[in-house]
Amino acid sequence: MRSERGQSVASATAWNHPTKPCDWDEEDDSDAESGFGATTLPARSFIPTPGSEANFRARPQDPTNTSTEDHEDFVCAISESRSGDVIGVAIINITTGRANLVRILNDNKYQRLVDTLSTIPYPPQCFLVLSSVSEKSSKSLLVPCLEVKFPTVPPVSVPRAHWNEAESLVMVDSLALRDQVKALRASLDNNFYVSCAFSAAMTYIREQLNLSFGHQSMRITYNQPSDSMALDRVTVTSLELLENIRPTKFKGSTLFGILNSSRTPQGRRLLRSSLLQPSTDEKQITERYDAVEELVANEELFLELGKRLRGLLQIDIERVAMWIDFTTRQPRVSLEDQLVLSEGHHHLPLPSHQELQSAEQELNNILMLKQYLAGIAAIQDALASAECRSRLCSWIRSECSNDSIGLINDLIGGHVEKDAVYSRAPIGVRKNRLWAIKSPYNGVLGQARKLFKDHISDLNSYFDSLNQQFSETLGNEAGLYLDSNRHYYLKFQWCDVEREITKSQAAIRSGGSGFRQLTIAGVAIVNGVRKKNSYQCQTMELIQRSRQIQLQADIITMQSDKIVVELKKSLAKHAGALLEVGEAIATLDMLCCFVQLSATQSYVRPVISNTLVLQQARHPIMDVRKASFVPNDAYSGNDGHRFQVITGSNMSGKSTFIKSVALIQILAQMGCFVPAQYASVSICDRLFTRVSTEDKPESNLGTFAVEMREMNLILRQATKNSMVIIDELGRGTPPKDGLAVALAMSEKLIDTGSRVFFATHFTKLARVLNLSRANSVLNIHLSAESTTNGETRQITLPHTVSSGPVKNEDYGLDLASRFFPPRIVRNAEKVSHFLRGVDADKKLGPETQTYKQNRLVMALPNILKQANDSSMDDAALVSYLNCLCIEFTTRMDQIGQEDDIDLEADEGVILPGRPDLEKPDPAELEMLMQRFEAEELRVMKNNVPRHPLSENLATTMSETTSNVGKESVVSSVVSTVASELSLPVPINRAGLIREQEAAASTVSSVSFTVGGDGGDGEATWTSSPSGF
Repeated sequence: MRSERGQSVASATAWNHPTKPCDWDEEDDSDAESGFGATTLPARSFIPTPGSEANFRARPQDPTNTSTEDHEDFVCAISESRSGDVIGVAIINITTGRANLVRILNDNKYQRLVDTLSTIPYPPQCFLVLSSVSEKSSKSLLVPCLEVKFPTVPPVSVPRAHWNEAESLVMVDSLALRDQVKALRASLDNNFYVSCAFSAAMTYIREQLNLSFGHQSMRITYNQPSDSMALDRVTVTSLELLENIRPTKFKGSTLFGILNSSRTPQGRRLLRSSLLQPSTDEKQITERYDAVEELVANEELFLELGKRLRGLLQIDIERVAMWIDFTTRQPRVSLEDQLVLSEGHHHLPLPSHQELQSAEQELNNILMLKQYLAGIAAIQDALASAECRSRLCSWIRSECSNDSIGLINDLIGGHVEKDAVYSRAPIGVRKNRLWAIKSPYNGVLGQARKLFKDHISDLNSYFDSLNQQFSETLGNEAGLYLDSNRHYYLKFQWCDVEREITKSQAAIRSGGSGFRQLTIAGVAIVNGVRKKNSYQCQTMELIQRSRQIQLQADIITMQSDKIVVELKKSLAKHAGALLEVGEAIATLDMLCCFVQLSATQSYVRPVISNTLVLQQARHPIMDVRKASFVPNDAYSGNDGHRFQVITGSNMSGKSTFIKSVALIQILAQMGCFVPAQYASVSICDRLFTRVSTEDKPESNLGTFAVEMREMNLILRQATKNSMVIIDELGRGTPPKDGLAVALAMSEKLIDTGSRVFFATHFTKLARVLNLSRANSVLNIHLSAESTTNGETRQITLPHTVSSGPVKNEDYGLDLASRFFPPRIVRNAEKVSHFLRGVDADKKLGPETQTYKQNRLVMALPNILKQANDSSMDDAALVSYLNCLCIEFTTRMDQIGQEDDIDLEADEGVILPGRPDLEKPDPAELEMLMQRFEAEELRVMKNNVPRHPLSENLATTMSETTSNVGKESVVSSVVSTVASELSLPVPINRAGLIREQEAAASTVSSVSFTVGGDGGDGEATWTSSPSGF
């Protein structure tokens, strides 16, 4: 570690702590004021003083006193989203140079955050938070929570500029250990809040503590909460959990889309966080299964709960609870208490528009809470009448019947009118502002309301008199309206007052210097303005009456607001109970989402075990959108068949099958039923996917580079309890290299013990892996059937899983036959059989025979050990060994007889020789020539502009018209244009085809070699002129 001044200092682990707190030098006061808020770092004995070299020198220590040597110093930065559902934490151990990055989702009451911070061995020096979060007007409860839970650790505000995602990635490249950089960048990619927290922490350490870490010297780890399954960004995108890769208009095209039937905001947040972080707690998962099963069985209860949840009107109780929380740093003062002293006398200022809006919002929050508690009572009654037995439903019922809920209802009922209802409409908000709060006996509020009603009555009488006058003169009446600033105005139809306005304006213009006003029907008006087909105006008396009404309304608002503020203080002690109720309602809403999907799509309850068994499993998203989806079975044992290779033809359903397994795993760990007839799943700590085919040109990464980067992350972080989904690997590189890379990575995953489903077109992959690791890989395939009817080939894709490798390795040619001419497909088949014959020829010989025999012998001890460890009795064991002896002898004899097999009779494989390729027929050649000529003329016509050489072109065309054929005409025209414009002559493709055809007729033979340098396995492919 080095000082920012360039002085060489000892590493953090060797710091000796002075006996007195260190003071900042005067010359470094500017550093301490670099924009990091008013809260400064408290003096700590370990921190070297910036600019003071003496403080870096080692000091003698008592060898028996190890307390200072064992102490470690931490700085912690916390970044929170606006909604509070995502939290990024960066914990920096300055002493050892370690950094721990954590992402937390949907942390109700910051419980997970507190648990994470509690694991820090020593209290941090400070908590770094965004400057806007620490402001008095902030609605976030992060800082109050930290102050309550960790009173000895001060929060420090950091400007927004230091919370920089891009800067954090640069820091990772510079500071992290070399072998950790790629994995960390993959984890932090699009992980905004964690990246920002790391950037703020490192910037604070560099600028405030005047410390920096050496290049690639920090051990940085990215962790998930221990009780949830980790899903990285690639997995979330590839499995389309939240958004589709391609735009679509269907709502249910993602897993979240088909699950989301939530009725409350907190339920929707919990559902989303459970999808992104499925639980790994078997007890929690089982409790959710029990609750879903109970609600599925009781349809009447489920429908009643859905109705009651909709009655909550999408009210976000967590925001309401945050509003009344007693830990608010500076509670709002009521409008009545905002008296100001002016020249020694108190006067009551009129509240501003913003202050009135704040008062209205607080009153609306009270009414929102009143409405919500009424819905809670209805939910509690529904659960109680159904006598729910599952633990989760019983817990929800007990939370809804909390004693604090009754106390809150009593407090609100004592101050709020019974018929006051929460409303979002402006007229409803105004009505509540004036009449929702109960008036004390003989209080100012009651007197103000009486005066308000009197002024409104007088206003109506005045308006009626105006309308009578307007009706007599204009024939129509005016309307009385209230604008957004709470001022009354008159509104006419422009056609009714146009004549009066025009007449009045003409009188004003001709009236000389005397002051005159606009009049309508003899009534003087002010502030008149035309708006499209209407005319709005006021009268002076209307303005005065409006002011009187507004004054009383402001008094009512201030008096009501005083009661609301006092009520809020009384409710503060029950904020925790409201958050608990909100958590229970969110859980109930999420369970109802599970029940909705499980009941409508015939899902079944999974069994938690060590084995993955799926019978008649379906893709959750496709099952909703496609009624004829073909289900399949899947099996992956605890000890065997954990690595599975899935082969099959194109469009046979390989990708859909492996994605189905992954999505079912996520649903099961969320606590939802799954689409299958029977399901047994194991708990996975992490799910990885490698399925996309995208490249990233902005990062200078092609398809293969993206594959390798994603596989690097998987190989580094996968464990025995992880699930890995791979859809093709090594596609963007030569086939031999791709197969080699796939083999090497597969061996690593087999050694790790992860549960892997690998869909590939490398048909040799499973066979080669089983050679090096006997019986470690299970090979299955998606079946496809191909039939030929004359020259028409019909392909049938049943989308069913079958055991063993794919039978027909020419499935690519079968599919190509649907798009290409028959001649091209037949030639491709001949070449394919030729190359397969070359490979088969290389496999023959004594070395291959010896290798197969040795492999069979090496597999025998393992089989004998399994038989010895089995529970068979002596008679069964003897019978089994006799059968094994016969099978072993038979297979050894078969290997010895393989040299005598006629390869030409074996599955149609041809010995290496010349494939007789078909040449195009004259009709096809003529068609190609015509197409080339037409394309050449089109290009010439579109690209040659109008030019003085048009006369030359006409002359050339007339001279060549008498020639035979169109080719000479085209050539002459092209040559003329090129010579006049000094352009190169375009290629005559039709002529080249004829030249190539003539040249082919003079070639006796063409040959090339497939194989080595003339040794074994070499094959010659010779073609005569008739072969082209």
